[in-house]
Amino acid sequence: MSGILGLILSDSFEITTAAAELCRDTISRTLSQTAPSNPHAATPVSVWREEGCFLGAWKAATLSDDESLISTDEVRRFQVVGSGGIINSREIHKTLTLRGHHFASNNGFECLAHLAQEGHLDWELGLDGKFAFAIWDRHERILHLGRDRFGLKPLFWIGNSSGFAFSSSLTQLKAVLLELERQEDGLGGAVRRFFSPSNWTLSRQSLRWLLDTACIPAPETIFSQVNALPPGHRLLWSPGQPPKQQAWWRLTYSPQRTLAPRQAEEDFSDIFHESLQAHASQMKPVRLCLDSHVDSVLLAAHASRLASGALATCSLSFDPDEVNGIQPESRIAHLLGAEHHPHHCTVCPVDEIFPMVRSFEQPFGNPEVWHHWLLAQASSESSPGLLTADGADFLWGRGSSFPLNHLFRLFPRISGKPARRSPGKSLCGTTFSWQDLFLEPMTLLRQHRQIDPDGLFWNSLLKPDCRNASCLIPASSAPEAGKYEAMLAMDADYFLPHDLSARIDSIASAWRVSFQHPWLGNRLFEFVNHLPIRHKINGGITHWLAHQALQESWPAIAAITRQPGGKRSGVPIQRWLARDLSPIFRDGPLGLDSPLREMIDQKPLRILFEQHRTGLTDRSKPLWLVLVVDLWLREKKLAV
Repeated sequence: MSGILGLILSDSFEITTAAAELCRDTISRTLSQTAPSNPHAATPVSVWREEGCFLGAWKAATLSDDESLISTDEVRRFQVVGSGGIINSREIHKTLTLRGHHFASNNGFECLAHLAQEGHLDWELGLDGKFAFAIWDRHERILHLGRDRFGLKPLFWIGNSSGFAFSSSLTQLKAVLLELERQEDGLGGAVRRFFSPSNWTLSRQSLRWLLDTACIPAPETIFSQVNALPPGHRLLWSPGQPPKQQAWWRLTYSPQRTLAPRQAEEDFSDIFHESLQAHASQMKPVRLCLDSHVDSVLLAAHASRLASGALATCSLSFDPDEVNGIQPESRIAHLLGAEHHPHHCTVCPVDEIFPMVRSFEQPFGNPEVWHHWLLAQASSESSPGLLTADGADFLWGRGSSFPLNHLFRLFPRISGKPARRSPGKSLCGTTFSWQDLFLEPMTLLRQHRQIDPDGLFWNSLLKPDCRNASCLIPASSAPEAGKYEAMLAMDADYFLPHDLSARIDSIASAWRVSFQHPWLGNRLFEFVNHLPIRHKINGGITHWLAHQALQESWPAIAAITRQPGGKRSGVPIQRWLARDLSPIFRDGPLGLDSPLREMIDQKPLRILFEQHRTGLTDRSKPLWLVLVVDLWLREKKLAV
């Protein structure tokens, strides 16, 4: 867990040592308030200041190598702070050393100061990992912000030509600015004038994005006044100039490689092993999150070859029937000689919902957040590093809409009004109708990834003055090789950074653990992206090349894996809302003091909740989202 924060004003505003220490204390206090109790709660905070500029950085003690958190170059022109990590920093370090650069620390972000010193165009393309960084050029007084390709680390900002503030944590950004705003000096007056954090308001447009897609896409944030830097973008700012955003990377699928199946399998295995090795080296000790799907099993199989001793694995099951039986994950771990730690959650951990929601930078409504939260909680004491297969679905195709689209690609496409479906069966739902066979791929994806594709459901709950236009998942701007890639691009551009990355980063910060995602290594991601479709999906099975690689080297294990899209022990949010969480729902969104009362009509919401509770219909996805938003607004003391 790491983070950054910065504040830059014109030269006339001095940032004193006392102000810098006030910022440090505020960051430390906010970190202790947002994190649940765990043995790794201590987080050192480093600060740096000069006239008109303040930079801060923090990193969990268990993840630190006693390195400086704020880096610079030999002549101290560039000051650098970073959140996350650059996986290939050692290779960059060696290259720059050969060019005559001298390094003062082991901080991976120090190489950015030297790269900025060289001044090459688009040097960010050479970075691999999950990161958000800020570089302050003291001579030219130019701020350079950057964010990784997949948005694995967030970066929020607010500013104009007179002042600029940024942070990897929206909570920290607001807390520090509020504290400075209270000061009766020139700095406090500047913060009140340029940023006015006490007057930030909730964005109605962002709330609509949240209701329709269960997440908020950059550059939108929950606050109208604050922006999020999009993934794969940089931002340049200097006093007297407006901020300028530029894309330094975009998703591409063409041109496609021409590879024979055997060659593709060999190249894939080599690149996958290389990515795993690079990600696993970022943290010690490490534990692998295992499930019985091919992307996770292949990860475990390769990791077992890398481990010096027995590989440590863990799994999480929500199915009561699996408690006393032998889980597929346990069998796989046994065949690999791994030390397996199964965790079972057969009863809703009601008390965990409050610290979990409190840790969110912004509310988001995917109930799979429970899976990552409980695994991080179980592993935080013994292993601050978790290897996961997260992100693989965005390479090969996720859910059943992808194989459906591929299997019936020869069917005629007829335009027309999409079939309306229940919100309880969308957002990666698996219920399809024959009408789906005649939908265009992007329409098909929207139908099964959005909570309310046609906008009618939420308008039946929202009060008239809150009914703005529904939001559709935007089509990707990536140059696709075909309609299947168009679906992949739309999914990877939207849900990878704004859903998966957002919730994992919040959980990692709360539990002081580090999630590593080998499937999202730059070279591996680009390799799979540019493969022909037949290597990604074959016979209606996605992850096809991964299946072939596993079958070739570990046939006994391959026989245990589940097919992608097959039945798995998912979060039983439908049952939890009907039973364990129903008192919280009644006191929350249905309560007289609900912060959503001005936005959502409680009468139809109550009817909907009772229908779900009695089993008449499944409305778990929208009800869970409403509950999360209500609790988040209460925790943050906000109102619509």
